[in-house]
Amino acid sequence: MRHADVDKLTVAVDAALARQRRRIPTGSVRAYTFAVVCALGATLFEAWLQWLDQDASPLIAYYPAVALTALVGGIGPGALVAAVGGLAAWWGFMPPAFSFSLTRYGDKVTLVTFCFVSLLLVGAADYFRRVAKRLEDEEHLRQLAVQELAHRLKNKIATIQAIISIRLRDQPQGPERYPGPACGTHRHGPPH
Repeated sequence: MRHADVDKLTVAVDAALARQRRRIPTGSVRAYTFAVVCALGATLFEAWLQWLDQDASPLIAYYPAVALTALVGGIGPGALVAAVGGLAAWWGFMPPAFSFSLTRYGDKVTLVTFCFVSLLLVGAADYFRRVAKRLEDEEHLRQLAVQELAHRLKNKIATIQAIISIRLRDQPQGPERYPGPACGTHRHGPPH
């Protein structure tokens, strides 16, 4: 991918995330609904991966779901996806299937690692969400200030035009011609 294409993609993703953040307030019912949809989507994707390859990681689909949910909905919804994802993978995708017992040591390590990484993802995504929100708010204030300055400048120009118009109306003969320098500063006539 060329650098320009990456920049365009980055701008498009940033714009889409900003729209979602505006539509889904942090910690709201919408945010938790979004979390449930992300968890369900990740679970279905994980089931499809397990159907394709039994040795696929049982938690791989939940990492992006946790990050996306925390970016859009905040800490609570992100933590919900992490909890639902961990429990769903533990119960449905780690042997023995459909039980909460783990027989392999590697599965225990995988589950603990998922919990730790999910906490990091939720914290980092929430931090970036707050920074992005602050930058959007600052950009909005900057645009308001620019609009206000433009409005004031138009008012000043209109005032100056009105003053000039009144002055020209009072003096219809045009601008006065001022005499040259004051007497005594120039010598008239030939030098002595």
